[in-house]
Amino acid sequence: MSKKIRILMLINAIAAIILVSNIATAQAVPPGWNAGDIYVWGYRDTTLTTITEDEDAIGLEDSTNYDIEYNITALDTLNREFDAIETDAYGVDFRDNRDYAASEFVNDELDLFDFFSVNYVWDYVNNVSVFVDFEANFFDNFGNIYFLIEPDWVVINKGFTDMYNVSEVMDTLADPYEPITYNYTLGNIMDAISIKIMGKSKLSSAVSQFTDSKRKWTFEFDLSDYIKKEQWNGTDNIYYDYDLYKIYVELEYTKEGVLDRSEIQFSSKLTIDGITVDINYEEVIALGGMKAASANFATFAAIGGLVSTALIAIFIKRRKK
Repeated sequence: MSKKIRILMLINAIAAIILVSNIATAQAVPPGWNAGDIYVWGYRDTTLTTITEDEDAIGLEDSTNYDIEYNITALDTLNREFDAIETDAYGVDFRDNRDYAASEFVNDELDLFDFFSVNYVWDYVNNVSVFVDFEANFFDNFGNIYFLIEPDWVVINKGFTDMYNVSEVMDTLADPYEPITYNYTLGNIMDAISIKIMGKSKLSSAVSQFTDSKRKWTFEFDLSDYIKKEQWNGTDNIYYDYDLYKIYVELEYTKEGVLDRSEIQFSSKLTIDGITVDINYEEVIALGGMKAASANFATFAAIGGLVSTALIAIFIKRRKK
């Protein structure tokens, strides 16, 4: 190979590398936030529990509320990372090299098995499989929350669409008496319960709602007639039907890529041996501080800083003679 040909090949290789690098850079969507910006979110975590036996009821409220402040100190648009000083009721932390790329959000949070958790077990008393656990949430822990994100809604909505593969096996269960393995797909589960994803009650219709410009996503799941509670009676596990079991999940960003609202609600009602337990849980993170996080929530007044309470109220309905 001549020297001129080798030089030409080297020049072409360098040009290709530069071209690919420029394409990758061009694909990045610049965020609408920058170094020096400060954002404040309100965080509220509330559980209301009521236990009723006959006509007597005991209520318990447990709440945690505080503000979260992000002071963005640096922004690396090439690597799509940022640094920020996070201040909340627990202290001050320096968040360095935080990913904000839309593709990272898709990889981290829009994995089907991260968003959904399900579990089937065998009911030996009735010799049937039963559904005993269902969870749905974007962020499995507080440290994973994307407060700031690349506003590439095309990539994110495609991630949602790709996540909903109805053929994906969510759980398997071996029949204890027959050489049979039951495979429960996402489609099986969604068909067995009542859903409303992006306002649609069928998964096939919901998928089309993840359009390129969407930046608010909502999910509702009603498992009241499907999921069961496992309880040991001293001899066997007995499975009780829930009177109510609902989950609501919401995630919304501003057009600039700032978290506007993250919310999860859970409600259940279960009666065993004449005792009814009602649980209502809500976790909200809202841009604008505690006033925003407590909007439409009238059971307690928003207070700045950290408030952690466990309040017990006893209500006795007198029996009629």
